[in-house]
Amino acid sequence: MNFLRTMWKRIRIPSHADEVSPAFSYRIYWMKTGLNWKPELRERVLAELEVLMMEPAFERNPYQRRYTVPALAGSQYSGESLACLRDVLEALRAQPGQGEESHDRK
Repeated sequence: MNFLRTMWKRIRIPSHADEVSPAFSYRIYWMKTGLNWKPELRERVLAELEVLMMEPAFERNPYQRRYTVPALAGSQYSGESLACLRDVLEALRAQPGQGEESHDRK
């Protein structure tokens, strides 16, 4: 019986606290993507994000894809994803020489 209790504790179902936040995943994705962009594209996307995020209706929703950014080929993104993209682009902007030796520039 002790064995079963021990095994049950090891196989526990993950709690809500164990879930990975969508923001974490978005940041990883956007960092990998943004590193491959030319600095000009980064700046254009950042400028478009700043305008979009200033709108009163903008909401940092985690999953609902409500927003488009023209520089990103018109695909739709969630508010949280775009907020993470802005954070990543600002961080890349702060790093001198970042992305100048990237492999696949768009």
